[in-house]
Amino acid sequence: MTNREEVSSYISNANEATSLQELALVIGTRWRVEELFEDAKGQLGMADYETRAWTSWHHHMSLVALAHLYVTLTKNEMTQEVPELTLDMAVRMLRSTFARQTVTEDDAINIIEYHMRRNRVAHDSHRKPWLRKHERDKPETLL
Repeated sequence: MTNREEVSSYISNANEATSLQELALVIGTRWRVEELFEDAKGQLGMADYETRAWTSWHHHMSLVALAHLYVTLTKNEMTQEVPELTLDMAVRMLRSTFARQTVTEDDAINIIEYHMRRNRVAHDSHRKPWLRKHERDKPETLL
């Protein structure tokens, strides 16, 4: 097996006057787009379309993008009060609030806190076996 260096390159149709700094900025947005696709597929039904025409697919993708924008803006607005809020929790909160006729900000925070408590309990529960297994591997204090 040989050890080769990985070569990366980009092809662009940008104007010659475009600066390298601007090109690097555009290239850096690739990771954000991949995050959006991952979130949209996992949380918002991006991969759940059953369409036969371009127009139907385009409508579905537009609605998914709009839903992602709405969830992201909601998450960003609520992050000030609940810094641990994830996109998944924001989706769950929105799903549970859409079933109600009215939702106050306190209701939304209570829903988020409920899911955060559940996440902590699940995290602690999954961590217990690992801690038991590695209990004897505690690091020694050197000082």
